[in-house]
Amino acid sequence: MKTSWLSSIVLLIVLTGTGFARDQIRVEARLNGETHTVTGRVDFSIAPRNLLYDELVFRLYPNIVIPDSLAGGITIDSIAAGGESYTSGHSQKTKTDYCQSLGKPVAVGQSLEATVWFTTRIPEMANRFGRVGSHYTLEAWYPMLAPWGTDGWQSIEYREWLEPNADLSDIAVTFSYPDSLQLIAPGFQDQTSEILTKTASLRLEQASDLPLVLSQRFTGEDSNINGVSLRIYYRDHCAFIVDSVREVAANTLAFMGDNAMPYPFDELTIIIGGLNTSGGLEMPRMVLMQEPSPTMLHRGFLNAVVHELVHQWFYGIMNSNQADHPWLDESITEYFSVAVNQRTNNGRPDVVNALGMTAFQFTEERLIGRSSFGSVPMNRAGQAFFDNREYYSAVYGKGSLTIMTIMRLMGPEDERLFWQEYVGAHRFTSVKPNDFMTIADKYLPPTEHGSVEGILGHVAPLDWQLLDLSNTPFSVSLVDTTGTDSNKITVDYAAYHPLGYPVDLRIEFIDGTTFDTALTPIAGRHRFELSTTIPATGAVLDPEYKYAIDVNLLNNSNVREGSRGAGLRLSSGILYLVESLFSSLWGF
Repeated sequence: MKTSWLSSIVLLIVLTGTGFARDQIRVEARLNGETHTVTGRVDFSIAPRNLLYDELVFRLYPNIVIPDSLAGGITIDSIAAGGESYTSGHSQKTKTDYCQSLGKPVAVGQSLEATVWFTTRIPEMANRFGRVGSHYTLEAWYPMLAPWGTDGWQSIEYREWLEPNADLSDIAVTFSYPDSLQLIAPGFQDQTSEILTKTASLRLEQASDLPLVLSQRFTGEDSNINGVSLRIYYRDHCAFIVDSVREVAANTLAFMGDNAMPYPFDELTIIIGGLNTSGGLEMPRMVLMQEPSPTMLHRGFLNAVVHELVHQWFYGIMNSNQADHPWLDESITEYFSVAVNQRTNNGRPDVVNALGMTAFQFTEERLIGRSSFGSVPMNRAGQAFFDNREYYSAVYGKGSLTIMTIMRLMGPEDERLFWQEYVGAHRFTSVKPNDFMTIADKYLPPTEHGSVEGILGHVAPLDWQLLDLSNTPFSVSLVDTTGTDSNKITVDYAAYHPLGYPVDLRIEFIDGTTFDTALTPIAGRHRFELSTTIPATGAVLDPEYKYAIDVNLLNNSNVREGSRGAGLRLSSGILYLVESLFSSLWGF
């Protein structure tokens, strides 16, 4: 087909940036409260791709979270695409992928209209997608287009701990449901009522999904935070936590606005008690949390709220392939949740601070991730993890500490510039690891040996150790007739599997002054010597905790002259019972 020079320019613009313009998705569906099924159709206006393709691949995500396919999941009833209708004889189905071959290939620059008729069965007690009584949590509840990669549609081997993965689209939903239920969803526009039925119209732009929660007896409170309409839903027995949730939401919006980019949407919904299982769950413009216990310490619950809210940036704005590269959203989100909580609590313990017991989230991350420090890379593909425990340890615990290490090596100013450049360059696109690494390498200190990729993939147990500190007086006449130097300080230290970036050494003197220098990251045992008039009383390796993934922070500091060993160094600075126990065992 011939095109004019103007249409060629338009096509070039369309196919740059994210690779293609956003798809338009329109869903018409109905929930049957008796059979617990959703039936409907999805109309796809599929924008031009940058490669020829002769098939459509749809993602049936609920099929992975349902152990028994008869109990729940999605089935595709029929498909129409490009003016042709298809039956099951033309398709190939795996557990989560539905591949429909097309009678006519779709050329580069050509759009496609397709319609899928589907039935979704909603199971009981499923982790992320399901129902408990009359409470429905619907995530990725309709057939979704598989993400588009460099070679075409992506097929992903899902595991039960992996989340839905889709490109950002403009999504409009018309949803009918029993009038006995309350619908809570982002993008609400209007609603009509008929006999026993309500029909809502919803719309989200630049979103990977349009989630729905249907339930009963929720109370909603609205507030405005710098132009963002914050809606918090809860049941009466959870009213005690609402003010605290609102406060941490405001703090998170402010912190992320300062350090990444301002929240770009006009609404944000938090449902306390919206999740059937423990923890929290991020959704586009909406967060679901378990119910907090009125008898427990609530700092951990509020920290989880922060984590789910940060996801509104790291996968809501910076979309990523959560199945192949989970660290791009989970590790970064967990890192930012620690940073938000540290700012919110002004340096006070942000996990436990009651009854004389204290604990920091930094220490908690080390407890979670330490089993992965010397064995599992944090940037492994999601399907490659052995089980949920290994995944959580490496991606959340070690992952957040790895991102922390990268950022502390940059320093506060360069870190802020990095996040602003990274988010500014890739917002509302599906980022890849190289997008992160290319920009991060610009802000790390120059070195011949290190790289962001090397830090992300680091597996061997990193450890910097101070071994000994000594002062040796010597004769002034043999060294300096001016008498300015009369003491030689010797610091013995070791480096195991260093990352390729220098580590700071701080020497403390008897008069309260200090001397700072940087040590070369070469594996082995080494000695640093310094001549001075003042005796040294102590030394600290990595005084600012830049190397958060050092396996043993305990032996990095407080070596005293004549002590022949490392002193105690707790990340909390307070002798918290549990932390002290693990510090004595593993050096947290």
